Amino acid sequence: MTNCGLLMGTFAALFARQIAELDPSWSSLSWRLPFLFGGAFGLVAAYLRRSLSETPMFEEIRNSCQISRGMPLATILRLYRPQCLFAVAAVFVFSTTSSVYFQFMPTYLIGQMHFNAGLVFTANSLGVGVFILLMPVWGSLRDRFGIARTLGAATLANAAISLWFFHLLPTLAPDSTALIYAMMVVGLSAGCMHAIIPSMIASLFPTAIRQSGFAFPYSIGTAIFTGLMPLVLALMSRDLGLDAPMYQYLIGCAVALVVVATIRFMPQHLGPDAVPDASAMAIPASELETHP
Repeated sequence: MTNCGLLMGTFAALFARQIAELDPSWSSLSWRLPFLFGGAFGLVAAYLRRSLSETPMFEEIRNSCQISRGMPLATILRLYRPQCLFAVAAVFVFSTTSSVYFQFMPTYLIGQMHFNAGLVFTANSLGVGVFILLMPVWGSLRDRFGIARTLGAATLANAAISLWFFHLLPTLAPDSTALIYAMMVVGLSAGCMHAIIPSMIASLFPTAIRQSGFAFPYSIGTAIFTGLMPLVLALMSRDLGLDAPMYQYLIGCAVALVVVATIRFMPQHLGPDAVPDASAMAIPASELETHP
């Protein structure tokens, strides 16, 4: 759903541009309309969230009245620090994919390489579309071959495609439709990171604290990496040009290979890679309080 929001964001940018082109006096309106639509979708999302049911495992824990004595975050920081550090590294990989290709590159292509804005927004939208459509495929490969093999193969593919993509761009004319096909190729492999990493992070924590366990490293990593990466890339681009986002993406791929190499040391509580004897709680009894 997060990536559907990214797709809607790219459509919003394209829509805002079309509105601005209809009448120059509407330029101030064009960028306000997406915010109005976003607010309406936010209210709908809040309504839908209230009606969602919990997972059977969580319901079982709640019905048995087993709760943590302390705050879930305190338990996470005390017992699951290696998992948190591992998850933050995974979020760096996760953030690099979307930040480089689908957030920074449109601005760079339009502002620095002077590509046609409509072409860039169209290419970005189609790239994100392929990115989303291929996520179920990557998920099924993960179920069949495991996290390490699937993520490792996808990382090597991403690194090769990034080298090809960033060396292709300088050869394209500002109105070349080849940009559209290039972004779609990028989306083919980039979707693997977003299909696998969130579920991988969730599997690191037992049911009783999974929400907090996922949210803490994910929020920290997203705030730091996704929030600052466009600024860092803009500063790097002044000296390195188009090589800056390529280097950043290759660094992300290198970190992904470290994640692949170390995932076997992380106990997992979900999916085909779950340890066979892992309980739903996996928290020491001293950390729990049972109410009759």
